[in-house]
Formats: sequence, structure tokens, C-alpha cells
Amino acid sequence: MLGNTKEPGVTSSVNSAPFVSGSADSPGTPLIVGEADLDSGSANTEEVYSISNGSQAQNLFGKDSRLTYNIFGASNQGASPILAVAPEEETVSQDLSGLTDTTSQLDNPAKESVEDMTVTVDSEDKTVEFYLEDLEEKTVESGKVYFNPATDRFKLDETPSSSGTFEYTHVKYQSALNAVEEYGGDFDFLTALKERSGVTSSVLGTVTTRASEYSFALAVAGVEPPVDASEFSNSYDDSRLQLVAPSRMDNMESLLGAFVGLRAAIGISSTPINQRLVLRDRPYRALNETERGDLIDKFVTPLQRIGQSAAVVDDLTTVSDENSEEQAYKYGFSRLVVDFLIGTVHELEQPFIGKFNSPGVIGQLEDLLNKSARPLTQSNAIYSYNAEVELVTPTTAKVRFYADVAEPIRFIDNDFVIGNDLTLQN
Repeated sequence: MLGNTKEPGVTSSVNSAPFVSGSADSPGTPLIVGEADLDSGSANTEEVYSISNGSQAQNLFGKDSRLTYNIFGASNQGASPILAVAPEEETVSQDLSGLTDTTSQLDNPAKESVEDMTVTVDSEDKTVEFYLEDLEEKTVESGKVYFNPATDRFKLDETPSSSGTFEYTHVKYQSALNAVEEYGGDFDFLTALKERSGVTSSVLGTVTTRASEYSFALAVAGVEPPVDASEFSNSYDDSRLQLVAPSRMDNMESLLGAFVGLRAAIGISSTPINQRLVLRDRPYRALNETERGDLIDKFVTPLQRIGQSAAVVDDLTTVSDENSEEQAYKYGFSRLVVDFLIGTVHELEQPFIGKFNSPGVIGQLEDLLNKSARPLTQSNAIYSYNAEVELVTPTTAKVRFYADVAEPIRFIDNDFVIGNDLTLQN
């Protein structure tokens, strides 16, 4: 249920039908949350900025920050404008003295900078090195700490015998996402540049809360690296979340900015399937066909590494096969096109709130909904659309919508019959 039954307004119940999924034709706007260099940038933390060019991004968030890097990634895909938020940062220290294992995780999302990390174990300072590989399988050199910047997991060379501390900069993603939740403007895609599960859940929570107020967006997040397709278990089951793998490049930077930039550039005029990402480095993992298939089976959108770039293989949300209520939204463009339809109808209905509920007004609303939404049927996405309005009570009108939305071609089967002549059978 969208809306509420306490104050006058529009409420909507969205029910899946087997034939509803597809794409439509409106460009989108991405919003990226990530760490910035505010020593050289002028932006305020937890404030949403609209970026239209590279100089603006550098002036606000610093020339070499991860947020600026991903804004460039989105821009290179053709997205404009790009919304961006820099979280507040705070230096914190985590006690390691009670560790009984060399591998653990920081309590909070950390700034991805070795210069901002100080690790001391039994009065000995350790050198931090970044790795996206499985830390459990790595042997840490003496005097070092191996750290996964995407998940904030780390591995020491030895467990502390008496004392240990890990001082780092906490990037407050949750507070920044709270600011996004309160943001009065619109956006279509939301991502945060950290793959740990708590941040992903917060991103999803933000778009879910905004959806209750008819401000729709698709959450995009990365699978925690390293990506092991056979061992990965998807804990999410929601049509407003799209998981991407791999989500990092060889230089350890996130490619999520480029991904949401692509989605924003094509909007809902087509699907991202088979489309290339313009990347400044190649994805750190080259998933083979079996691995990509395993991820698709687990409702993850995989990327195929092609030279120094990547292609989007599928367009899945995290909706599981057991989720009958959201089966119509198994694909990202399905979720987007239905949101677009709901948003369009909501805007048409809103002026009728407060009018007298008479047969004449009911007829006007039905006529407006059908006439104004008719251009939707001229797109490549929506084949047919019909609205029916009836008087239920003196204060309630009931509207029923029927939409037949296009489905994408995901497979083409070829049968070749070889004889004296090459013949194709379809």
C-alpha cells in the first residue's frame, strides 16, 4: 500500500499480473553517496548537490576523492545532472585486545585510505595494505595488516597477546542516507560506495521509505568482494534493490557510479542488457559463463569483463522465485516502468482530492486518466492501458488500472539444419 488512510490523499495498491514487465522512455537521475576530500573540496557534509560538470564535482568534493571519481564515471555514461552527497567523517578507535582470531571486521564503514589508518598490536605499529581477495586464504606478512576496503574486513599477522587498537576514519553513510531520505527533490537511482551489508540495507531502506511518499528510486549496490558465485547467498528479496557483481575495478575503485550513470542515461527507454560500461579500469574479476549463470540464479546482475571494459549481462532485482507478490518486478526496468506509471497517475489524481464526490467528477477523473496516459501506449514499453473509476463511498473513489507492458528479449534459440544447403529454421 502506497500512501495512508489517515489524511486525505491518494493511496495505491500495486498487484502483479503475469504479463507486466518491460521498459519505457524517460531519462533518469542518479544519486551517489560516497567519501569526499573536503580538505580540498567546499561541499557541506550530508547535503545533496546537483552536479552538471567535472569542475563542479572537483571543487565540491575534491579532485581525487572516490565520490568525484564515481561522479566522473556516471558522467562518462551520459548521466546529467548527477546528485551527490558526502557523508560526515569521524576518527574512531577500535579495541583489538580481545580478538581470538586474526581476521575480523571494523565496527563502522571506514574511509578507504591507508593514510587514515593506524594499527598497533602489542605496542608494534603495523602497515596496512588493501586487498579485494579472500583474506582468510592469505598469509599476512609479518608487521602488516591486510584490509578489504569494500567490506572493512581485516586480517592481522598475529592475534594480540595483550593489547591492540585500530584507529580509522568512520564514514557515516547512515547519516548521509538519512539526509537523502529527507531530500525534497527527485532521483531515480541511489547507490553508496561501500559494499558491506549494513550500508546496502540502509540504501534499500532509504528508497523504500521514499517510495511510501511516491518518490520512487531503484537502489543499486555491489556484492561484497571477493565474488564467489558458487558460495554466494543472497539475503535480499526486494524489487527495489539491484545487486551488481563485480562492483570494483582493478584499481579498487567502485564502478557503481558508472553503472547508475548508464541506467540514468538510458532511463526506461531500453534495458541495460548487453550495454557497455565506460570504465577507467577493468573489473577486478573476470566472471566466466558458469559464474555469471550462478549469480543470475541468485538474482544478481553480473558484469562480463570485455578487455578494459565490461558489459551488463542481465537486469535482475533481488526478487526471489518464491516472492509471488513481486514476480512482475524481477527486472530493474520492470520496477522502473511501473513506478513511472504510478507516478504519472498519482500526479493526475492529486488535483481531485477535495472535490465533491459526484458521478460527474468521477467521470471527469476516468476520462482524464485515460486521455492523459494515452501517450504511454505510444512508447515501446506499454502496449495497452485502461483506467476505470467508480464511486465507493461519499469520500472514496476506486480506480482500477490495467496495463500490458512489454517484456524484453532475453534469449534467442537457433536451430541449424545442415544439408547440401545451409538452412535456418526459426
